[in-house]
Amino acid sequence: MEQINSSPSKVLLIKKVVKLLFVIVLFVSISCNSNNNEESSKETTNSSINSGKLNQYIEYLDGSKDRINKFSEEARAQRQEVIDKIQSTNTYDRLVKNEVVSAKYIPVINLIANGITTININGGFDQTAELVRELLELPDGEDKHIFASSTIALTQPVQGGLTKELIELFERYRIKYNLYGEPATKFNPDGQVKDKIAFYYDFSPIFATLEPKNKKFIEAIYHAKPKGSSSWNDSNPNSLQYPFMTNSREYGKKLLSVNPSSDILLQGIVNEFWSKYDPVVKERVLGLIISKDCKGLQDEFNTTANN
Repeated sequence: MEQINSSPSKVLLIKKVVKLLFVIVLFVSISCNSNNNEESSKETTNSSINSGKLNQYIEYLDGSKDRINKFSEEARAQRQEVIDKIQSTNTYDRLVKNEVVSAKYIPVINLIANGITTININGGFDQTAELVRELLELPDGEDKHIFASSTIALTQPVQGGLTKELIELFERYRIKYNLYGEPATKFNPDGQVKDKIAFYYDFSPIFATLEPKNKKFIEAIYHAKPKGSSSWNDSNPNSLQYPFMTNSREYGKKLLSVNPSSDILLQGIVNEFWSKYDPVVKERVLGLIISKDCKGLQDEFNTTANN
């Protein structure tokens, strides 16, 4: 009868492989059946914001101030040009000076948030054509687009960052409309339409920029994806200023650093078990879980089984 080599080292190796296979199978099973079992991270606060009281974002404001203090005269002039362009719009007057908070302006804030996710590490950004089209079709759409585009430009670290007044504007919209949402019509007690939201939206990138260690803001990026307001794009994360906002693998790493006990992360992902393997394996599997790539998880399982 043929004898099986059962040396201690080989037995240990087999046990490790079996453990890895078990964990991946578990992830495939849970991840592929959890699409409809997500707990919303929407905010429900009704508190008002007082001008100048943005202690929550003081670290961002201080960082912006430090960057601007190091600017050359030319860089300062360029930043001021962008600010002047923002302040020259009717949209600025409505949203900042008059503090208008209306569903009619959600597409403006949404385009800004979407643009932030595309900011290049060396400067520059993109805009989703569909969101631009939706904005331009609105009354005074060109003015709204100028405001949104210039605000995205100002958000870039190379331009110093957002002003206090713009942050206060975003906070007003977060308080009333939460971090993300979908088309809806809201009514008064007498049955009259109070508010009508026409589009999906996701403000979470704005607030993840302002407070990148805030658990609620980071988790909202994940929860907003299935709602139709945004999606994962796993191509070329190295060129992005904030790759965790669109890349599932980078998002997994970010969430682990901000909130390793998050309900989004499956039990065992922070387990000591993973220390026995190349960190790349953990990052790859976590990215597949975040994006709910069941085929990718199955391929990972097959690769491990074959090896």
